[in-house]
Amino acid sequence: MSQSGVTISKGGAPFTVVKDLSRSSPSAKQALVKSAYVSLNPVDTIMQKYGILIHDWPAVIGSDFCAQVIETGPECTKLKKGDYVYGVCRIGQKAYSPFQETFLVDEDLVFKVEGALTPAQASTIAVGTITSAFGIIVGAKVPLPAPGAKAPERDEWIIVLGGSGTVGHYAIQIGRLCGYKVAASCSASNKSVAMGFGAQATINNRATPEEQAAEVKSITGGKYSIVFDASGLSHEAAAKMLEATTASPKYYTTVESNQHDMPAGVTSYYVLIAKLGQDDELGKQVNEGTKKMIPSLQAHVVGGALTPLEPEVYSGTGFESLVKALGDFGEGKTKGKVVTAAFVSVWTLVHRHVASHGPVAVARKAVMLNSWFYSLASAVLLGLMFVPQYEHAARRIYHLSKFYEYVDVLGVRAGGGEIELHFAVHHLTTPYLTYVRVLYYSEGWKAVAAPNALHHVLMYAYFGGVGALRSVLPVTGTIQLLLGLGGEAWLLWKKRVDGEQPLWPHEFAVSLFGIYFVLWLRELRQKASIKGKVAKFKSA
Repeated sequence: MSQSGVTISKGGAPFTVVKDLSRSSPSAKQALVKSAYVSLNPVDTIMQKYGILIHDWPAVIGSDFCAQVIETGPECTKLKKGDYVYGVCRIGQKAYSPFQETFLVDEDLVFKVEGALTPAQASTIAVGTITSAFGIIVGAKVPLPAPGAKAPERDEWIIVLGGSGTVGHYAIQIGRLCGYKVAASCSASNKSVAMGFGAQATINNRATPEEQAAEVKSITGGKYSIVFDASGLSHEAAAKMLEATTASPKYYTTVESNQHDMPAGVTSYYVLIAKLGQDDELGKQVNEGTKKMIPSLQAHVVGGALTPLEPEVYSGTGFESLVKALGDFGEGKTKGKVVTAAFVSVWTLVHRHVASHGPVAVARKAVMLNSWFYSLASAVLLGLMFVPQYEHAARRIYHLSKFYEYVDVLGVRAGGGEIELHFAVHHLTTPYLTYVRVLYYSEGWKAVAAPNALHHVLMYAYFGGVGALRSVLPVTGTIQLLLGLGGEAWLLWKKRVDGEQPLWPHEFAVSLFGIYFVLWLRELRQKASIKGKVAKFKSA
């Protein structure tokens, strides 16, 4: 029997409504359910854009859901036809993904909708609740109170980094349920949000890691030993906070899969709910932990200790509306893409002006001055990369500098210069590379960034008028690309051999570096060919 749903054919492909998906049959302890509501999460956008975490192509994806049971397997005793259930699907597995009419669930890995909870509310709960529970209950070994019970108040704090988001919402509530006081990091504008979730204090997440650690110590008196990074972006701050406390045992738990060094005596735990439903060793651990916690978590939801966020229900029903909702959701998460589109529009205007009216008179002088500025700025940034207290800032500055380099492209074209293929592709795509390998997943980021920054010190000095550097640039340009390509390939190989995750940031980086290297060699050969023809003509 066929059914409708939303698919993607490959990473980066658009969402497409189809009507020829096959309907699955439940095995022993499973149920077939009909989608009622799906809640959109960043992981949905990431899977669509990059094709990661996906097991079957063309892919049906999704994560958070609420659905109604329409058929049960022969040994399914916890669910019956007509029940509403909610949970996290088996990420990236077509038969278990909710962006289709019906899909499979494992009876031990879903919650039942009970009490006053509505299906729409239920669809927003599971990802945040299960992620937070693994971070605090499993990762930091905090006992989860029995259904209907609440732990006695402790004179101790849990620190939740990223306290104004969905995962932060449930982490704050679970921390309070377990008897802890909770301090949450967030921006100043979201302070009231985190406090509304139940946090007793907030930390400014725009401050430096050292400043955040000092603020935490001042608030808590040093009475904390657990830091849960619900954002996956704050390991530097977490390290400084755990370094500043003498309480023990110390735990750093995070939703980030990238592993980071922590101070001595700190136990690290990485929450990987994307492994839910998988049969490898890590998947079995996640399955068992989820199965064990769901009855208590479900009871605490029904009892009101864990309250859902009020959902923003998208107008319209059906899969066409889902595709539109996914588009709107993605637009709010892709600021870099918007900047790139704006650049292309401006470049087109500059190109047309030069084609019609000739070069802009002041453009070449402006390019030369900008080149001197950027050469010096790159030298300063290169130095900051190797000063530990500035590493956090250096990563962000380096990423933002890739957008600033668009100015260089515009200046060259305004001055009448032609934009070579390598130059254009490199400048348009490096913001995505630095987002993935410097901001989002920063292991070994200096091996990517430092050679590139050094090359820019020399290259922009040459553009500024230091002609003696011309012969050096092909060497430094080639070396920086080889280091990037080789380093990423080595990390990818090593992680595959060791069975570590994630692999996709390195696969993404290897792909881009490979393209850059091929285009760079093409450019060098073209220049060598031109020089050879000129030399032959002169000798004739």
